[in-house]
Amino acid sequence: MANKIENKEEQNYQKFMNELEKLSKKYGIGLQGCGCFRYWDEEGFQKISYAKDSSSGDLMIEELVFSDGTSFE
Repeated sequence: MANKIENKEEQNYQKFMNELEKLSKKYGIGLQGCGCFRYWDEEGFQKISYAKDSSSGDLMIEELVFSDGTSFE
C-alpha cells in the first residue's frame, strides 16, 4: 500500500510541476524554493488560498483545508 501512495504522490508532483511550468511561461513569473512542498493531499484540497502580496516576493499559504476537512495552522 505504501508503494502505491508514494507513486500517487510522485505522479501528482510531476503533474503539478508541468502545470507550474505552463503558468510561469504564460505570466512571466518564475518561482524558486527548496523544501517548500510541505503540504499534500492525494484527494486534493477542499480549499487553498495564497497571500497575494507581490511586494514581498514570498509564496505563502493563507488558508488550507485538506480533503478530510482538517486545516493547517
